[in-house]
Amino acid sequence: MLEERTHRIPGFYCSFGSKRYFFRDSLVHRAGANTTGEPKTLMAWWPIPGRKGEPARLSTRSGRTETCAERIGSDPVLKGLFGSPSQGIIALTQYEFILRFNSFVAGNRACLPGMDEYLKKCHAGTSFGFRDSMIPFERTPIFPIAISFLRAIERGKFNELTPYLFDPNFEGFLTKDPEVGQAALCKFLRAIDSDYFAWSMEVKHFLPIDDFWPPELSALLKKCSPE
Repeated sequence: MLEERTHRIPGFYCSFGSKRYFFRDSLVHRAGANTTGEPKTLMAWWPIPGRKGEPARLSTRSGRTETCAERIGSDPVLKGLFGSPSQGIIALTQYEFILRFNSFVAGNRACLPGMDEYLKKCHAGTSFGFRDSMIPFERTPIFPIAISFLRAIERGKFNELTPYLFDPNFEGFLTKDPEVGQAALCKFLRAIDSDYFAWSMEVKHFLPIDDFWPPELSALLKKCSPE
């Protein structure tokens, strides 16, 4: 499903198409930059920040989503697919939430026993880093997805999380022990909170109370709170 979602995302996402998540870092440096001796890393998705030739607007936190939304408004095909730029923003917010979850699962190996060994064996040399642009936008569209993650972890049933994961085998690390999976999801949601609050302080734009997590997720966060 992660690949299928790529086809539905406009702008810089859909331009790469199926099975084109992996790019050698040396191929996207600024024109004329010296890449001699720099490490080559496979990237699990694109784009990422780093001033490697992308438009300057993409360096802002909201720039990628805004650029894609503008393209929806000006492209009849994409407008027919998404309906409107505002609907496109919702789709992009949900998509980036899924990518960020995958990035978290692969990047926080201490939370999931055995993940470190698995990544070394199956995804050696792959960067799962991802900096989203969803933070400045309303986050209620991600609530149903986050709740589905929680319920799948609680039930521990195979294949419920698979459609959202970069590697289907990630699911076992999240569902084998529900307490471990819940703790990892809790840490992930808290990282999202931290980003939202930091951004709010930076731009002096504070989220209304309705934009905090719904009851089911709030209960998880309370349950996992440190003593």
